Amino acid sequence: MKKGFFLYTLAGVLLTNSAQAENGVSNTYSSDIWSGNYVGISLGSRNVEGDWTTTSYQDPNGNALAFGTNQNTNIDSDELFYSIYIGRNWQIKPRILTSVEGSIGNASNNETHVTIPGVNIDYVPDFSFIQLEEGIEATLRGRIGYLIKQDIHVYSGLGVAAMKVDISATCPADTDFCNPSRGTQHNSELKILTGWTASIGLDGVLQKNIFWRLEYSYADYGDVDFSGLPAIAGESFGFSSNMDYVSDTLTLGFGYKF
Repeated sequence: MKKGFFLYTLAGVLLTNSAQAENGVSNTYSSDIWSGNYVGISLGSRNVEGDWTTTSYQDPNGNALAFGTNQNTNIDSDELFYSIYIGRNWQIKPRILTSVEGSIGNASNNETHVTIPGVNIDYVPDFSFIQLEEGIEATLRGRIGYLIKQDIHVYSGLGVAAMKVDISATCPADTDFCNPSRGTQHNSELKILTGWTASIGLDGVLQKNIFWRLEYSYADYGDVDFSGLPAIAGESFGFSSNMDYVSDTLTLGFGYKF
């Protein structure tokens, strides 16, 4: 949420100043330069936070074990994010815009955590590791905007989001967690997470039919379960986990209204 602090503050100041001047709205605001279809591209940074909790830990016979270390950890990554968006604006009042917009973007978020949180027999240099990878993210949202000037407006959006994630665990036959005779154990689960997204930003006219955009967006994907690695009699310990996923993105973009 830190990335969005500046935008939230700026939007608050702009909306306050605009509200104070509402009674003196110029007739120029009756000129509608925003309504219509538009398409654009954005580039920026996406931070994905995976709040990991190891929910169970078993010995090779499948018996539950008490956690030996903290079973919670944050697995975060920050990567270059690029996206395209398409939507339609309606200027419903001299200073008020509404719109519907869809977007799809991608970033190669990838982070590895050495050892399994909560497990007390997984020692360096013979260790297991977990890995989170996040890719394509898509949104569909409604927006409402307020014209600060005829050619610039502040807006907020709310809608639904989906993101592709790959969660994996690897145990390299380390003699601690896994028996070498079993060989390297690996489990990977590809999931499509869904949740809600909120955004705030500024759109401004650059020249006829071309506009710029500065936007912060936040998405919450809730909890996702991961089966981890199974306990195998005489061979390896086992675990399972749960994660809470959120992402926040700050981008600068350009669009074309047609």
